[in-house]
Amino acid sequence: KVTSDGWLYRVRADGASVRLERWLRSDAVVVIPSHVEGLRTCDIPYEVFGENKFAAILCEGCPAWSMADWLAKNGRVYYKTPLRGRDLTSNEKFVLVPRWVTRETLEASPEGISEEGGWRYIVDGKGGAAVVEMKGDRREVKDLVIPGQLGGHPVVALPAHLLAGLSHLASVSVPDTVMEIPEGFCFGCPRLTRVVLPKGLKKVGRCAFCACPQLAVQLPSGVAVDQPAFDGPIAGGRVLLRPMGE
Repeated sequence: KVTSDGWLYRVRADGASVRLERWLRSDAVVVIPSHVEGLRTCDIPYEVFGENKFAAILCEGCPAWSMADWLAKNGRVYYKTPLRGRDLTSNEKFVLVPRWVTRETLEASPEGISEEGGWRYIVDGKGGAAVVEMKGDRREVKDLVIPGQLGGHPVVALPAHLLAGLSHLASVSVPDTVMEIPEGFCFGCPRLTRVVLPKGLKKVGRCAFCACPQLAVQLPSGVAVDQPAFDGPIAGGRVLLRPMGE
């Protein structure tokens, strides 16, 4: 069988998943689907692209994690969800993007993304800028102010794990245009003591501030929290984030 996007595939023996056999088109951007006709994509052979060349791959789910490095030899690899067991910073061609990103989004520019002041971003359909990466050597970053605009577009979204593991990070300021702190945002930042959160913050993602033992900060009231989003009041001086007024 062949999908409308040009994938030759077959249903596996379990009847609940598919194997992508061959990519039959020659688009500059390849989309690897997470599902085909409601069945999960779980098998992709190395020879799937044949002699076809491409500039970028967009993985709708994580079906290609085991062959990620091989895919990156051919073009930049964009993931909509973090790779289990893989550090996306291990290869500069791995980029975590928002779930709304499509083939058309990536085709809008040669690399699918724009860059300003060391920040790489994608513009959504409503004119907002979604940060996908912070370039340069991040290891010595201490005080960080995330810009409120990029390319004249308000920054409206940040990627998961953007600042995770920055051992020298002491403070970070998030612009008021951002409504959600993503999963793992500052996970494992042992020196982080101060976070300036958006005034209209709506949600804090899972493990956004876990393993930040020196951090104490108040959340605006009414913020939804995906637990665990931060360290509880346990040994080591860890302080639970509490809504203002409580």
